[in-house]
Amino acid sequence: MMMVVAEPGSRIRVARGALVVETKTGKKVVVESSVERVIISSSRVSISSAAVRAAAKWV
Repeated sequence: MMMVVAEPGSRIRVARGALVVETKTGKKVVVESSVERVIISSSRVSISSAAVRAAAKWV
């Protein structure tokens, strides 16, 4: 499965051991470990270093 984060102002972070995507409008999505790829298609999306480490563990 693949997830695309395209909304400018979105944030990808870790909360309670899970990847969470928060949009500027306040919508939250918890990313499951079945997601094989997270594609960031906007230059205005931030990702925490903890989120990068968590995603790397899934590989």
